[in-house]
Amino acid sequence: MPTSHPRVQVTLDPEFASAVDRAGTHLDGLHGRAGLIRTLALRGAEEISREAESATQARAQAIEELLAYDFSPVSDVVAKRESDLSDKLPPSQPRPT
Repeated sequence: MPTSHPRVQVTLDPEFASAVDRAGTHLDGLHGRAGLIRTLALRGAEEISREAESATQARAQAIEELLAYDFSPVSDVVAKRESDLSDKLPPSQPRPT
């Protein structure tokens, strides 16, 4: 069918043909294989966008939870270790002048 839009050539290798055929059993194939591939591409783009948005939201939520976390117990542990540190280190030697 004539169109003013650019066309793309896709090699229908066995793996791709199998994927198109599998999807074709669940989708309306009124526009033939080319229409089916177009439908798959559009749906795939939507799914990829949803997945990316979901991942972005999950990262943002994880950062928010991390920023809200109370690290004071960790600070107490570090302070305790640092207070005992001088007892555990060998005596310092004066530097030669």
